[in-house]
Amino acid sequence: MLACFAFSASGQNSQFSQYYTSSLFLNPSFAGIPPDLQVSLNHKRQFQTSGISNELSQFSILYPFVSSGFNARQFGGIGLTAFSESIGDNFFKNNGFMVSTAYNLRLGDFSPDYVIFGLQGGYFNESINFGNLQWGSQYTPYLVSGFDPNAADPSAQFNDMVHYPVFNAGLTYYFNPARTYRLYKYSAFSGFSFKNLNRPNTSFMGGEVARKPMFMTYHGGMEFSISHKLRWSPNGIFYYSTDNRYQFNMGSYVSYSFSDNRSLKANNLYLTFGLWYRLRDSFIFTTGFQNNNLQMAFSYDLNKAYLFTEPNESLVPSFEISLTYTLGKDKKGGSSSNPLF
Repeated sequence: MLACFAFSASGQNSQFSQYYTSSLFLNPSFAGIPPDLQVSLNHKRQFQTSGISNELSQFSILYPFVSSGFNARQFGGIGLTAFSESIGDNFFKNNGFMVSTAYNLRLGDFSPDYVIFGLQGGYFNESINFGNLQWGSQYTPYLVSGFDPNAADPSAQFNDMVHYPVFNAGLTYYFNPARTYRLYKYSAFSGFSFKNLNRPNTSFMGGEVARKPMFMTYHGGMEFSISHKLRWSPNGIFYYSTDNRYQFNMGSYVSYSFSDNRSLKANNLYLTFGLWYRLRDSFIFTTGFQNNNLQMAFSYDLNKAYLFTEPNESLVPSFEISLTYTLGKDKKGGSSSNPLF
């Protein structure tokens, strides 16, 4: 009787826990922020008690557009992203790539803030391995095990792969992105992104339509210079989709410098610690470091229900590591790729 009223089913979209080191997944306008050529890598993994693992990885390259001449300025950037997702040891796979481009609009010749407009296009490939499924029609009372793998199953009516394009857009307002804290005591950013603007069809059944919902994301935060060694950055992210799902994340980072010199130097080492809370869901603990061109961070995503309920494979903690390398960065330092560093 319940099955007669089950018209749809939905699940949580996969997402990185380190939102700003995988910034192009958050907002395509982030392609206009890095002042130098930058390469980044994220890998997230969740081990379940049955030995099955869920994995999510991305690789991005960002290149800034800088005007020539004495008064050179960054007026935009471009980013290329390739990603791969595997759920249930390759039972479900999602691979693709995205191209992002951004334009920076400076609000005045000597203004410390500007608005970034971003566009993003990508191509996705989703696949399901139906051979790993067991169907009700394959069970029989005439076998001791009860399951007959040679019996016919209904998977023939499904396609095992679907391809579709995706188009996204976003904008971000950024105050003091260079983080010149001698003039201003803080930097701030605020932005919106809109995903799946074309509402692609992701149905695995031929002739059927299953439109992917649109997602709207708001993100914002500030970074305060407590001293020349200590910085504090509170942040918030809100997701909303057209199928009436929402998610709210809030958190903050604390960064500590081991340099006694107030100016940024090539050998300056920053340590960062962060804590996020995904409303009614989980806690995210992050730690990382930055030393000149290299940035590395590690995060631990712990579902709060995992601490207070019986063991559940869907609540098993996940781990994520990120690595970012900036090429051609001035040895005196400069602005960085994301609000975390």
